[in-house]
Amino acid sequence: MVKTVRDALVDALDNLSKEAFKKFKEKLNDPGAQDRIPWGQLQDADTGDVATKMIRFYTESMAITVTIQVLEGIKELDAIKKLQESLTDNARPPIAILQPTSQSQAERPERREHSAARNPDTNEQYMETEEWPCLR
Repeated sequence: MVKTVRDALVDALDNLSKEAFKKFKEKLNDPGAQDRIPWGQLQDADTGDVATKMIRFYTESMAITVTIQVLEGIKELDAIKKLQESLTDNARPPIAILQPTSQSQAERPERREHSAARNPDTNEQYMETEEWPCLR
């Protein structure tokens, strides 16, 4: 079975000592960090909770990057190596090669424009369609 990004993050965090995991959470919430998960959400969180919160807060790819940066910051270089190996061994195919299974592009309903306007704040023109609004 292929590991998910969350599985790889949990494994990496599980391999940290209790003290190193505490440092990880503190560094993750470092006031110097641009985007940080609030301490109240991290304080009592276990490894699975931290991994889930990181993916929800940052996205999967950014959670990996942030994890590596934090592990570097707390000098857990062995954990970085194991995380990278885990992710490499279980690489998933890029999304670009996946094919849609529901409708082919030719079968999809045509989007029809029904209004056009400009955003008064940015002066950008956008077209609203029956399915969704999109910027032009």
